[in-house]
Amino acid sequence: LIMECIGVLCENRNNADSLVRAAGPSKMIDVMTRFGESADIQETCIHTIIKLSRVESLQRSLLVANGAGQISIVMIMFSSDIHLLALAMRGLRSLGSGSSSNKHAIVNTGAIDSIVSAMQIHRNDRAIQAASARTLGDLSISIEAAKQIGECGGIDVLTRALYVHIENLDVTKRACRALDLLSKCSHNHLLMVDIGVVKAVISVMQHQSDAAPIISSSLAILSNLAKDSRKTAILIVENEALDFISMSMVMHSEDRSLQKYACSVLANLICDATLDSLLAIGVNELMASAVHKFPSECKGNVDKVLAIIKQLS
Repeated sequence: LIMECIGVLCENRNNADSLVRAAGPSKMIDVMTRFGESADIQETCIHTIIKLSRVESLQRSLLVANGAGQISIVMIMFSSDIHLLALAMRGLRSLGSGSSSNKHAIVNTGAIDSIVSAMQIHRNDRAIQAASARTLGDLSISIEAAKQIGECGGIDVLTRALYVHIENLDVTKRACRALDLLSKCSHNHLLMVDIGVVKAVISVMQHQSDAAPIISSSLAILSNLAKDSRKTAILIVENEALDFISMSMVMHSEDRSLQKYACSVLANLICDATLDSLLAIGVNELMASAVHKFPSECKGNVDKVLAIIKQLS
C-alpha cells in the first residue's frame, strides 16, 4: 500500500525532489530485496518504478540503487510467472528510457541474461517473445551493448522467435528491429550468419510481405550482413532473397524507408558472382524507379550498382 501511495504522489512531479532527498528509491529497492519471495510486493514495486521513472531525478536514483539489477533478480525468481516477467521487462524499459547512459547501466546489471532466459523458457508465448524482443532492441544502443547481447545468446533467441512466431506481426516486428540494431555491430556478423539469421529473415519477408516496416528491418539486416562479406552476399543470393527483395520493391514502391534499404542491400550484394542473378530480377529498372521517387535516399547506392555493372559487363 505504501508503494502504491508513493507512485500516486509522484504523479505530481513537485514531490519528486522530496522523495529523492528522503532516499525513497533506495528504500523501495530494499523492500524488494527484503520481500523477495512475494510476487505481489514485487509487482507493486515494479509498477511504482515505472511511474517514478517518468521523472528524471527519480529514474537516476532508482538506477543508482540497482533497481535494474533487482528487477533482473525478480525475473529469475519468478521465471514461470508470465505476467510478472512482462511487467519486469516494461520496468527495465522505463528505467532505460531517455538516455543511452541509462541503457548502458541496465546492460551492465546482467539484465540481458534474464531476458534471454525468459525467451528460452517461454519460447511459445507470443507476449513474452514480443516484450523480450522489444526490450533487447531498446538496449541495443551501442556497439558494445550489441556485442554483449550477442554474446549472451540474444541473437539466438531472437532468431528462434522469428521461426516459431513467423505469422505473428508483433513478434516478427520486434525481433527484426532488434536484429537490425544488433547487425550494426560487425562483431555479431559471423555469429548471425552461423545461427541462421539470413534464412530466418528471408522467411519473414515471405510470410510478412504486406508489412513494410518488417520488410524494411529485414532488408537492413541483410544489407548490414552483406556489407563487408562477399561470402555472405553470395549466401543471401543463393537463398533466393532477390525474389523477395524485388517483390517488396514493387509492392511497396511508395515506401521511402523500404526503398532506401532495398537499394542499400542490392548495392552490398552485387559482385561478379551475383551479377547475373541481379540482372535477372531487373535490378536496373527497380533501382531506376526507386531513385526517381526517392533520390536523396537512393542515389548513392544506385550509382554504386550502375558503376559495378558497367565495370563487370
